[in-house]
Amino acid sequence: MGHRWWAGLERGTGLLVALFLASCGGDATPAAVSVRDSLGVSILEHPRPASGMTAPWRMADDPDVAIGVADGADEYQFFGLSDALRRSDGSIIVIDRSNTLRAYDSMGTHLWTAGRRGDGPGEFSWPQRVVELPGDTVAVWDVGPGRLSLFTSTGQFVRVWTVPDLAATTLLVGRGRDGRLLVEQRRPERGVVDGRSAMVVYSELHLLDIGDGTTESAGHRLTAIEYQEVDEDGAYSPPMFSAIAVYAPAPGGFWYGPTTGHELRRVAKDTANTILRWSGPEEGIQPADVRALVEKWSSGPDVTPELRRSLAEYGRTHPRAERFPAYEELQTDAHGNLWVRDFVREHEDDGLRRWLIFTADARTVLGRLEHSARLRPLRLSSDGVLGVERDDLGVERVVFRRVVR
Repeated sequence: MGHRWWAGLERGTGLLVALFLASCGGDATPAAVSVRDSLGVSILEHPRPASGMTAPWRMADDPDVAIGVADGADEYQFFGLSDALRRSDGSIIVIDRSNTLRAYDSMGTHLWTAGRRGDGPGEFSWPQRVVELPGDTVAVWDVGPGRLSLFTSTGQFVRVWTVPDLAATTLLVGRGRDGRLLVEQRRPERGVVDGRSAMVVYSELHLLDIGDGTTESAGHRLTAIEYQEVDEDGAYSPPMFSAIAVYAPAPGGFWYGPTTGHELRRVAKDTANTILRWSGPEEGIQPADVRALVEKWSSGPDVTPELRRSLAEYGRTHPRAERFPAYEELQTDAHGNLWVRDFVREHEDDGLRRWLIFTADARTVLGRLEHSARLRPLRLSSDGVLGVERDDLGVERVVFRRVVR
């Protein structure tokens, strides 16, 4: 029943990962995309990808590198790992809830540690994301104060850039191919949705230019999520199976996904906007889906009879969405390719996560990625996947799994 808004902040042997890239070999030929123009907006419509696509690439069974232990030296133990990146030399930079920035070589050997909890230069209060900038500079976005801390490739603190207007509620989405950083700021407002009192959270997107220190508003106010009123005391909660907007960097702008259907929008000031559509299941939410979800929540050994009754009442009375979201996560890789992860229906979760991959211009479907839910990808590319794995005891480790022919 966890809230997916902050999932990115909270976010094995035998791991099954397979990548299908039709453009790199095999016998399958991707179906042609339909392209048309509507008032200056390019609309791309993809048919359902062929189910018989061959697999010219696959993921290595064993990771190239795995960092993290249950017991051992402190520099190899992680707590609430937030983000990681892999540099061109194979070294890996990691940030977690210990409020430290740690670096490891291509074999996973610890190199250096920087930062600590605090509000001073080179310190962190809520580090959320780490990105690489030109000149071998590493930058960490700190959500609380809305600031960017810059370090050298050897962990020396360089400077800090604070953006007071973006403090407290702003997440760094990522770095675009034009070098600017895309950040998302969310603001709640009371309103009415479908005749019902609601709290609507809107997103405002900004592009930060580290080079000249400027901040540019993307000029759009987009719906992120709606919280409906659930009792006479003015309590608000998202509907069951609610759709939550997601974002990813794009040249000069960003991809915006409301997740309410198989559609994305690429928004940019200097280029024509794009609407991307593809085929997929459009199933409505049935009473049986709600019952199955409540039954799953109620099946744990620690669930008391009182809690079961409360959950049953929640299922009967709580607002619910009309249709399942189509997807729930976006990423763009170093080549600008767009990765879209399918929505996971909690009551039907089969333990796998599935991505659909488009080229940077969204005109070609490259393929699909399927992997175990034990892996939370942080950086995706056709070369490999950098992510976080948890074992049965919840011990975290950072892994890089290579794509091989």
